[in-house]
Amino acid sequence: QSGTYAASSDQSQPDDFSSSLNMQNRNGDVYVVMIRFLSNLCNARSYSIDNCIIGLSLVNIALEAAGSHLCMYPKVVKVLQSDLCKHLLQLSTSDDYTLLSLTLRVIFNLFNSIKDHLKVNAERSISIP
Repeated sequence: QSGTYAASSDQSQPDDFSSSLNMQNRNGDVYVVMIRFLSNLCNARSYSIDNCIIGLSLVNIALEAAGSHLCMYPKVVKVLQSDLCKHLLQLSTSDDYTLLSLTLRVIFNLFNSIKDHLKVNAERSISIP
């Protein structure tokens, strides 16, 4: 029968995939890989401004979507505390207004999402020598 879609008789595949993904992600390993990749995209020393803008936009979406649930995964928090904060501090000195605007937005959402884990980082970055 041309033009008609025949549904697959194997309906267990999505459930198996979903449960497999949940089993693999108990420690947040999938989230760690994703956040580390997005954080590395924000490295202005390794990537162009356009890549940093894309990276910041995607990090911002991840922070808005996951919110305070990120605190459930200590490995993710560690990546956000170290790698992402370092890149954000570098980007905060940019002359590009789009890049600076996105950087400030990510910083706001980062503090909004995992504020209890960033107190030391905030004190370090705001302190006056």
